[in-house]
Amino acid sequence: MFTKRFFFLLVILSVLLSSCGIETAKPFRKQHLFIASDCLDIKDTILFKGFEKYEQIEIHIRHYRSDSLKALLKREGVNTEIDAVILSSVYDMHQLSRAGLLQSQKEITFPSNVPLDHRSASGDYCGIGIDPYVLFSKDDSLSRVRSYRDLANKTKWCTDLEGPSDWFPFYAAIAQKISPKEKYTALDWIRHFLENKEKGISENDSTTLCSVVLTTFSHTRSNKTFTSKKFKDHRVNFANQAFGGSYFNMACYGIVKQARNYTNALSFLHYLFEEPVNKRLNFRLSMFPVIDTRDSSVPYQNIRYATYSVSPLRLTSNYDRVITILGILN
Repeated sequence: MFTKRFFFLLVILSVLLSSCGIETAKPFRKQHLFIASDCLDIKDTILFKGFEKYEQIEIHIRHYRSDSLKALLKREGVNTEIDAVILSSVYDMHQLSRAGLLQSQKEITFPSNVPLDHRSASGDYCGIGIDPYVLFSKDDSLSRVRSYRDLANKTKWCTDLEGPSDWFPFYAAIAQKISPKEKYTALDWIRHFLENKEKGISENDSTTLCSVVLTTFSHTRSNKTFTSKKFKDHRVNFANQAFGGSYFNMACYGIVKQARNYTNALSFLHYLFEEPVNKRLNFRLSMFPVIDTRDSSVPYQNIRYATYSVSPLRLTSNYDRVITILGILN
């Protein structure tokens, strides 16, 4: 009897002791970051393997056209899975900002090495890559075409700038430079541009009708037309170098309003401004890095060009004025 009672007490004691033991550690919940982009797709997650490894945050890239992305974010609101956005143009990011779809200025802390003129006037997105407007010209025409203003007097030029995403940032910079008393000259220049922009280049165009092409640097590197034998006698000219610097568009990063993974998106913003990361990303985008303290392993990124023109991000408040002028002309 005593033996049974002792055995029973021993079992109860064992159960109690086991219940007081330390619970086995459970793995942390996996972290995620969902990025929507018009210039990156799912295979580009390889660019950010370092971030995934050290931050233990898995990157998911969703590819959208900029207009489709804007419609999606409006439709889904706070229920969207998208945390952050990378777009290839200031104009498209500005449209998201105007629609109130990005985190407000008070909620974003920019990395200390982000130049002030690479932050939007509203403070809710910033530039991560520089895409200068260039003149893709025949060697024999370089002595005659050195600036954007020269195009106002030329008839044999064309452009592959397809729409507002490409050419509104260009005009915002020009509008900032032109004083009110010269506005009629500016309107004439814009009319001339709009008339010529319809002559978009294609595989069948004759270079004799297109000796000078107004385009962006990224187009000259990524568009097969420009790398074809047809344009072997052309080269890139960074216009306005001697007296004003090249105007440029910018790839931009912004965090979606009420992002589910806001902290992860903010950490990623800081990661994008690490020098090797910024150079690697801009090589993928065929643009120039915004962080440029030493030579890049990518030869073209070491080209020195004047970047002291007014950045389009500081001109976002002028887009409405530029759009109004172009609207009248159209």
